[in-house]
Amino acid sequence: MEKQELFIKIEDYLDGKLPEAEAEAFEEQIAADPALAESVARQRLEREMMEVMLGDHIEGKLAEWENTKKKPGKPGYRNWPWLLLPAILTIAWLAWPTQPTEPAAPGVSEEKPAVEEEPVETFQQETEAPAEPAGEQNPEPAERKEPAKDQPIAKKSPSDQQLLALAGRNEVPPVFVSGSFRGSSQADFKAASDALEDGKTDEAIRLFSQLAAAPTLTGLDAANNLAYLFYQKKDFQKAIPHFQTVAGRQDYDYQEQAEWMLALCYLTTRQFSKLNPLLTEISTNQAHRYAAKARKLKEEVNSMQ
Repeated sequence: MEKQELFIKIEDYLDGKLPEAEAEAFEEQIAADPALAESVARQRLEREMMEVMLGDHIEGKLAEWENTKKKPGKPGYRNWPWLLLPAILTIAWLAWPTQPTEPAAPGVSEEKPAVEEEPVETFQQETEAPAEPAGEQNPEPAERKEPAKDQPIAKKSPSDQQLLALAGRNEVPPVFVSGSFRGSSQADFKAASDALEDGKTDEAIRLFSQLAAAPTLTGLDAANNLAYLFYQKKDFQKAIPHFQTVAGRQDYDYQEQAEWMLALCYLTTRQFSKLNPLLTEISTNQAHRYAAKARKLKEEVNSMQ
């Protein structure tokens, strides 16, 4: 995909313009492609910074306009038509004697008063000029108030830090299944459990990964442990498929807890199209141990979007 096409697609995704099916497919691409996820996160951050800069610029311009508005104008500028009044009257007085010098019929001389009205009309038009500055003041505040129409910009999408904090408040203690708990005799599972207990996280991940693919209870235990290990490392994208595996087994001891942790992974990776249906499913199941937490989390997420 070309860079320009990718940029436009990310913009449409962040603006919520993609169809639901296409948005879900794009979110799966983000989950599978760290480079794409980084591009989406970077583009979202750039949008948020531009919104902040735009808000600061508008506020600065409004403050500048308010200061200019409060400064008193120079005296006499708005009263200039009244200052010209004596000059106009003087000119009219001087011009008055010259009019009768032209020979004209008596009937014509009677029409001279009509000529006298012309300066009066001009004077009336000019005396109305002071009303113009008052009229000019009205559009100014209206134009300056236009940014108020853009208030929805202030309602930004939640930042990554906000989502991480929200997930952290809803985390539950991890459940690591050890070989001794299951009575497993497999040497590989015991070695992975020992590495986990010794704090050798990378080694434990490597060994559990070799076992997680097996369609057995041991493989399910390994997937459960892998999911929590990746979650603790904040590698939520890698934790998701393992939580999905465990959550899909209704007969598994820790299925409900895995389902809840899967919801938190969707939250931190902004996969809201998957998060909302899952929270609805959990919250409407009164027997689910996390039903109440799901209802509360759904309200918080909706208030942030």
